[in-house]
Amino acid sequence: FRALPDLPSPFEQMQLVEAAVTGERSAIACIDDSPIVGERLKQILEPAGYRVLNIQHPLQEMATLLSEQPELIFLDLTMPVIHGCDLCAFLRKTSVFQATPIVILTSSDGALDRVRANLAGATGVVSKTAGAEALVAAIARRLSATVPVPPLPPTPQQLAGAYN
Repeated sequence: FRALPDLPSPFEQMQLVEAAVTGERSAIACIDDSPIVGERLKQILEPAGYRVLNIQHPLQEMATLLSEQPELIFLDLTMPVIHGCDLCAFLRKTSVFQATPIVILTSSDGALDRVRANLAGATGVVSKTAGAEALVAAIARRLSATVPVPPLPPTPQQLAGAYN
């Protein structure tokens, strides 16, 4: 006798149809102990079709990171359990993430942090205070041209000009 696999459930069928119609969205991971940073990245990147994976506890959520295999990783430099450079060096030793762009997000934009990030294998460093333009530029420089670049939200000056 030959065993036959079960048919997908109606829920799984809906997921298959949705994935076929919408296509797979590029995943970008945000590894930061602050949920505010992850939510800000979501506000900027999800309207353009990216999936943002918020990871606040990188050592505990390593399985999620491995299963999702994001196309780009934004990594906080200063976290309570592990330093961003140490995590970056660890990810670079993992075969899955050797070629994945890793961009360090930092609130301090010092030369020492940049050197340390480069030595750990980071692809680049972006200041948390740089704003949406710097994040979009970091993504555009590191991902292929076929990946859509998200539109920037209007500035307060542009919004004020629309009402004049």
